[in-house]
This record gives sequence, structure tokens and C-alpha cells, in this order.
Amino acid sequence: MPHLGDSSYGDRFLTLAEYDARVGPRAKRRPSASEVLVLVMASHSLQDRVALLEHTWADVQMQRIYLVDDWLNTAPRERQWRPAVALQSPGSFGVESNYWDAQSRQLDFMRSHPSVESLASPVQPNWIMLADDDTFVHVDALLDFVGNYDPHVPALFGYVLSDAHVLGYDYPCGGAGMLLSAGAYDILAPRLLSECPLLAFNDLTLGFCSHSQGIPLVHHPGMHCAPDVNRAMRPGENLMDIQKGIAVHRLIGFQSFKELVGTLDMLKGQLRALLQHRCLLAARSGSDDDPLDSRRFFWSVPAFADAVDACRQHSPRAAHAVSLHLEFLLLGGVPVAGYHRDRHVPLLAAPASRRTRWPEWLEQLRHLDCSGKPLAWRATWGSAPQLSPLQVEASGPSLAANAQVEAIPVAKRPSWLAQVKDAARALPKSAPGHQWIFVDFSPSSTFLNVFESVRVLRSLSSLHHPGGSDKTNPYLQDVRGPVDLGAEAPPPLAVAYEYFDLNVEQAAGLWINGVAARRLLRCQPLRHPIHLDPEAHANDWPTAEERIALMWHNAIAVDVFRTLRFCGVIPLHSASMVPHALSYLPYSTYRRSHSPSVATAMSIGNVESREQMRGLSQLVTRRACAKPQPSRWKLPVQMRILGGIALRAASLARFSGGRSEARRTLFGPVPCCLSLGALLARCTSRRSCQYALKRSAGDV
Repeated sequence: MPHLGDSSYGDRFLTLAEYDARVGPRAKRRPSASEVLVLVMASHSLQDRVALLEHTWADVQMQRIYLVDDWLNTAPRERQWRPAVALQSPGSFGVESNYWDAQSRQLDFMRSHPSVESLASPVQPNWIMLADDDTFVHVDALLDFVGNYDPHVPALFGYVLSDAHVLGYDYPCGGAGMLLSAGAYDILAPRLLSECPLLAFNDLTLGFCSHSQGIPLVHHPGMHCAPDVNRAMRPGENLMDIQKGIAVHRLIGFQSFKELVGTLDMLKGQLRALLQHRCLLAARSGSDDDPLDSRRFFWSVPAFADAVDACRQHSPRAAHAVSLHLEFLLLGGVPVAGYHRDRHVPLLAAPASRRTRWPEWLEQLRHLDCSGKPLAWRATWGSAPQLSPLQVEASGPSLAANAQVEAIPVAKRPSWLAQVKDAARALPKSAPGHQWIFVDFSPSSTFLNVFESVRVLRSLSSLHHPGGSDKTNPYLQDVRGPVDLGAEAPPPLAVAYEYFDLNVEQAAGLWINGVAARRLLRCQPLRHPIHLDPEAHANDWPTAEERIALMWHNAIAVDVFRTLRFCGVIPLHSASMVPHALSYLPYSTYRRSHSPSVATAMSIGNVESREQMRGLSQLVTRRACAKPQPSRWKLPVQMRILGGIALRAASLARFSGGRSEARRTLFGPVPCCLSLGALLARCTSRRSCQYALKRSAGDV
């Protein structure tokens, strides 16, 4: 029988979702901090780092041992362990750093304590975390996470490095922290430095040993291998990324570490304030007795789920069958050219020249059966995203000043919000909580992982009932009316990458549910001015054309953020909706994307080439469909379609004009006997295409 850690994907790691599917459901129990032991690789020459860690953990009862080369003055002696003999191997880093000694110190400690019982701790730990002295561990998030799993089941959680061309296998990034269950520790510890020899680095050694012993290596994107806490590549860290993250490596490169703990406490305080106000939120300011102002709250996707759970006082709720309806609104925007100039490869089509192509990630929709539950979808083309003239007028000369030009051209095409409202009008009239619209602002460079997105959207939709109809949902008549997070009615939600309290990064796209879409439909015309932050939205690109393009990019990002909050929508931050591909693919190459990062992303913006876009789609499809799924098909394969396919050849040629008659609509799902590419190719003929596929007819 194959080990749990074996993979049929070609890679040797599992995502959290894949691991959860294999180990099955379990009861959640949040352990105490004393059940966790952190083994910190430290040194006397850098003991100031230990002082910083001790400060952040001052009020935490978490067990910790600093594995040192010499006794430290910055931590209690009872929390230190020193090997009997130091290696003192010079290596390529020099004798002074004692680097190779440090790499083997964690392994030496584990070998000398070959089981959890031998650790002689006040409380026998169920979880052992291996970390560096420049790794911050967010204890609350760690305890929330391990409460989902049985510590007796062997598993190693970490940020898995794949395709890194090191010894030809996947391994955990040691600096991000390597989280071992007690079951995994008991298997690995007695074999280290014997059956599992030192392979230069501690993380390589543990990765190799885990593979050899069949221990699953589970990728956790919230364990940051590098301080990539700003996936929009703007100035400063975005602490929203680690609201529920477990660990961050390389604190020496972290600009605002001193404010880190305070910021996390502030974000945690949101839940306390919410519970004190009967879990009511509204997009308005009022007295202390009124609902809290939702515009001042910042939730990540997992933090929101915790808030709903707390508002219901952790009472069990009835499970809801989640059958989603997805709308893909493809706005015809292109990425800012400056983001791609340095990565341009001759003979590859630039994103701007691909704006009339269906994005390559749509190929995933042919395999939606792999997602396991009923799902209907429709994709529609719109015109390039714009601001409304009212907001441009209200902004005055500030936008032109940001672009360093005398005046800016104002397009007459419909604004992005007007196009979203058109999509909202076309939604079905029932179950708004299970309807979601993906607004793709740049289809030629934004990759959408449909399978991971569907998984996250189902988890959010399952928190509430589908919502009845438009007439029965309590949140549709008054866009500023209060939202009760403890109620069963679905609230108006959006999922996006938020950068601080400044903007939504549209390069990663935007998900809004049917309740939010209807609130936007009823929201008053917006006239607020667009204010760009001098630092976050700095605009010093060389040509006026590039500066104007960047100005519009930033202005729309601010407008999306302001519009959602002003119109009573609750935005949820998702660190897995990645605005810039380069920020999310460390330890990989330009031509070969980092598999764990892609597999766990909902979307990735600023993907350079259509070849890479197709490669990403194939990667996630292969993983989603690797395990055989119960088939609902019999050859010849057919599937019911939600309507037909109506597509004008003229609209392909005149897409950039943005006229209403140039809209293109594709209905799905697509029958798997006909590839999406072939289907679209048939619809580029001069006559319109209509397909009526009947399950029982036997013909297409």
C-alpha cells in the first residue's frame, strides 16, 4: 500500500486541501500553548534576535528551547541546550559564523531525544516546531491551525520548496518553520544522522527523511519562507497577509517588526468589539449602540469564518449543500506595461496584444467535474475598466499631478462598476449567497486557479443559507442596513487582495457574491474623489504614457476599495489572490513556476506569457483531477448547458471599441467530449453558434 505521503501528481508534496481530503473529517480541539515545543536554531553571535523573540513571546506559555553554540545572555538558561561537542566545520561560510554547526544542531538535539517522551518537558508536547532565530511564530494562529489535526498522525507542515533543483526532490523551507506532529517526530528523530544522513542543510535532511519514511510533506502558504508579506510589491509590509499566518522568516528584512505584534493584537481585537455589538456591522457611522462601522474592519477569509463561528457562540449549524453559480466578467484591461518590461522575451506575444483572446485558464472549466459538486458558470466579455466621469470630475487635477502631466484623457467607455451592475442584473433570482462573480480586470495576464477558488468560495458559502430569493434576503433593500454575522442569511461579501487600508489590487481580480452584487446595483452614484497615496502609489516611470497607465491602474484600485466599503460590502482579504507573480514564486525560475505556490493560489496577477498561463492551468488541473472521481458520464459524453453559445465574429474584431453590441458571452459547462479550444474555434465563424446539448439525445 502506498504511503500517505506518496503523490500521483509527479510532485512529492500535498496541499492542505489535499491532505484534508485524505485524512478525513475530525473534531476540532484548540490545544493549549504548552502543548507546543519550538526548537530555535540560535547562536551566541546573534543573540539579540533571541531577545526580540523572547519579547514577542513574553506572555505565552509555549515551550521553547534555544539550540545554541554557547550560552546566551538574552534567554533563561533553562530554555537553552548546547551540544557536548561543536562541529566547528568551516564550510564556505567561514569559521566565525559556525554555519554548518548550526545546521546540524537541530538534528543533533532530535537524535539525542529520539522520542517525544524523552524530551523531559513539563508538559509532553503534541507538536514540535523547528525554527530559526529570525523566524516569528504567530502562536494564536499556530494553535488554531494544529487544533484541526490529530498529533498522533505523522505529518510535516511547512513551506515546501519544489522545482528548486536541489537533489531532485521537494523539501520544507527551514526558515519558514517545520511543524512536526508528535507522530512524525517519533519516526524521524531516531533516524536522523544515521539512516537519514546530514545533507548539508537541516531542512534538506528532514525533507529527504520524510520522503523515505512515507511522512506526508504538506505545503502551508501561511508559513512564509521569505518576508513576502506584500504580494502587491508596493512599499512596506502588508500585515493583512499574516492575520492568520503561522510564521514569517527573515525578520532582519522586516521593516515593521516592532509593530507586528501590536497590529496582530489590533486585528484580533476586531472580534472582541464585534461580539460586544451583537455582531452587527453597517457601512455607516453612529453612536456606541449602533452597529459597528464595517468600513473600519479588516478580515481575512479564515478570520471571517472564525468571526461567524464566534457570533453563533460556536453552536453547531446545519450543513448546507453548496451548488455554486459562477459568473466570469472579463474586462478588457491590460496590465501596466512597466510591470512586464524587464521580463519581456522576444518572439512572445506581449499581454497587450493578447487582449482579445479568451484567457488560457478557461481550459480548467472543462474539468469542473473534478471539483466534486454541481457547478454552473458563464463567462462574459466587457470593455476595458474605467472610472466613472463623476469621480474623475470630483478628483480634480490631483490625478494629472500624480501622472505628472497637464491633463489626462477621460475615456467614454462604461466604468468597471457599471459593467458589474450589468452582470448583477443577469444573475438568477434565487440563492444569491451561492452566486459569485469574478471580475477579471486584466484577462491577458491574470491567472485564475478555478479549483482552489471554488474550494474557498464553497467554504464561505457554506457558512450561511443560500439566501432564498431577492425578496427575502434582508440585506438587499438598504445598502447601508446592518448585517448580522450570526444570522443564517448570507451577507454581502467580496474576496480580494487588500493592500492596507488603501486599495484593492485589481491585478489579482475580485470575487463578489450575489448579495454584494445586488447591493452594488442599488448603491447611489459615487462621487467621491480618488486620493492616491504619495508612497504606495508613487508614479515616476519614464514616459508620460506609462505614468498615465500606472495612474489609472492605481486610481481604479483605490476606487474598487472605496466602492465596496461605501456600498455596504464586506471585503475579505485573501493572501492567496496574488497581485504580482514575482512576489509569490520564490526559489523558482521565470520559466518554471513554483508548484506549491500555484497549487494553493486562488489567482495570480501579472503572469507574463500565455505559455506560462497555460502551464499554470495544466498544473492545477492535473492535481485536481489526479484522484479518480465518480463519473456521471457515459460515452458518447454529453452535458446540459445553461443556454447556448452566442458569439459574433464582428465582436472579436471590434472588441476594443467597448460597444454594447460587441459583448461576448460563453455559457458553460462545456461538454468534455469537445475541447474548449475547439468549441471557441467553431464560434469564430461568420455565423453565430448555437449548441443545444441534450443528455439523452446522443448527439452534439
